[in-house]
Amino acid sequence: MSLETADDPLAPGQVVSVLVPDRAQQTQASEWVGLPQAALLRRGQLTGTLVVEQTSSGSVVRLEWIKLANPPANDSELIPVTQGLTVGDKVVLNPSVKLEDGQTVTIKPSGPQHAGE
Repeated sequence: MSLETADDPLAPGQVVSVLVPDRAQQTQASEWVGLPQAALLRRGQLTGTLVVEQTSSGSVVRLEWIKLANPPANDSELIPVTQGLTVGDKVVLNPSVKLEDGQTVTIKPSGPQHAGE
């Protein structure tokens, strides 16, 4: 095994931690979900987002609690979601405080779709 290091080469006797992903992890890593800050809802220590689902009665929002990876250095980047969403989920950006879990909504697309589409 060889390791590429940036500026400081490793010296004999140094200890490193290496994560070797299995094939399933490598496949999952190729399709990841990222959200802008505008899609996040904070409730105490919990983080969620409103996901739009198609039902027989139309489009309905549901509150989905999610787990995030470390936030990016600046707010203009997408934040990786590690649990709670899948590629292709449609989320609400800048949701109104009046928008509630289970409420019927009308979709009006605007801008790029950030949840993997």
